Amino acid sequence: MRPIKLLYIVLIATIITSCGDNRVYDNHFDIKNGFWNEKEELMFDFEIKDKNPKYNVLYNIRYANTYPYYNLYVHYYLLDSTGKALSDHLQRMDLFTPTTGEPLGKGLGDLYDRRILAIPNFTFPYSGKYKMKIKQYM
Repeated sequence: MRPIKLLYIVLIATIITSCGDNRVYDNHFDIKNGFWNEKEELMFDFEIKDKNPKYNVLYNIRYANTYPYYNLYVHYYLLDSTGKALSDHLQRMDLFTPTTGEPLGKGLGDLYDRRILAIPNFTFPYSGKYKMKIKQYM
């Protein structure tokens, strides 16, 4: 595997309650020089104050239309404060339509954003600190 060269890539981890689109956490990570090495893990620390509602865990990928593949594989890990994985999954994200090459998501110029629902309707086991770790596998 080699580093993914993207003109610009930003990951945004956002947790949104399912009742009313209230953001609990919203942060981004800029990838240095547009290279995201498969060994580089992106870590987002956040706190859940109310464990009762169900939450949607999403992340956003910003990519350039010069990205050389039509998809991206991302593995996420949702960890509790002890480091125990509460959820993890390898996700395939289509960034372009395979047949036409048209970018998916919303864009302006040569940059596009693709929002991915990682974990729908998740109930956190307790109020407290959590982490979202994200790696790419291309």
